[in-house]
Amino acid sequence: ETLTDVREKQVRAILGPVASPVVATYLETYGYSAASAEDWSQPQSVRRRPQLSLGTKDGHYEANGHTWYKLQCHLHLCESISQRWVVDRRLSHLRELLHDPVKQSLASYEKHFANARFAGRGARSGTTARLRDWLAALAECINSGLAPPAVVALTLRFLEAPQLCEDGVPPVATSEDNVSDVDG
Repeated sequence: ETLTDVREKQVRAILGPVASPVVATYLETYGYSAASAEDWSQPQSVRRRPQLSLGTKDGHYEANGHTWYKLQCHLHLCESISQRWVVDRRLSHLRELLHDPVKQSLASYEKHFANARFAGRGARSGTTARLRDWLAALAECINSGLAPPAVVALTLRFLEAPQLCEDGVPPVATSEDNVSDVDG
């Protein structure tokens, strides 16, 4: 087994799916309320549900013989609680660890992703645009409540999302959290 093989196994272990028994607890740290890996505990209005934005940033780059994509992520819980982050992923990681499980988990995959086909193999021309469209469709599916909790947990783990809540409770906003810079 080569060092590359070992690293790939580590990546897959770290970024893979969240175990079904802990999906609900895992999602609490992001402001979601799940009863199980398959069901939401209560219908949440779009206004109360955390909102996820996904896209690509600055195209792609080459490193160690692989093409990497910068994924721009934003998870918004409420007016004062949100996180933005960027994470780098290979196309093979996106396909095998996110796209394929999402496609397998969503009975209505073809309907929700009809206008956002996933990128082909080999990082051909147009891959970044296809990834951007597919990630936007995934975020819309999650934001609308159509994705089951297991898919939301998988997505957040794959993206290494920073936690928004501690023990399911959002942090209390302080006056400093609401200060904005104003040019004047």
